[in-house]
Amino acid sequence: MLLGIFEVKTLHNIVHLATGLVAFWAASTAANSRLFFKVLGLMYVLVTILGFTLGRNILGLIMVNVADNLLHVAVTAVALYAGFGDEGIEVS
Repeated sequence: MLLGIFEVKTLHNIVHLATGLVAFWAASTAANSRLFFKVLGLMYVLVTILGFTLGRNILGLIMVNVADNLLHVAVTAVALYAGFGDEGIEVS
């Protein structure tokens, strides 16, 4: 348990590290950033739905709990807004 709240396992950590590496690439241009957030948001929609419907074990790959699911809802909302929102993300 991370911080006594979130379920963590090796594969789960690898997924988050890989996502971070892709995010560094995506930060190179505004178009890449928007694409990254669109894909991330859609992937998290799926992860969130699976987390709430399948319970603790998502496809035998990662373990989640209610706190993970709620965090996934927040990440989904932010990513979809950043990717599909009118303004997107502006970095000055």
